[in-house]
Amino acid sequence: MFAVLTNDVSCLTRGETTGTLLAEYMEDHTSELLSLQLSIPAGQRLPPRPFLDVGFLYKQGRMKLISGGEL
Repeated sequence: MFAVLTNDVSCLTRGETTGTLLAEYMEDHTSELLSLQLSIPAGQRLPPRPFLDVGFLYKQGRMKLISGGEL
């Protein structure tokens, strides 16, 4: 349901599309758009590898700075 919500200014269209897909899903109707919407994988809890490494190196450097180089 949240993947249909966009950041554009067409609130009416966004709401109608979300409501239609939610109603189709609850009534067990199938449509091409609903199938596409349900095939989108769920979000991951961790960011992709390069961003995870940058975050880890930042945290590690900050911990070393705070500890005064004791690590």
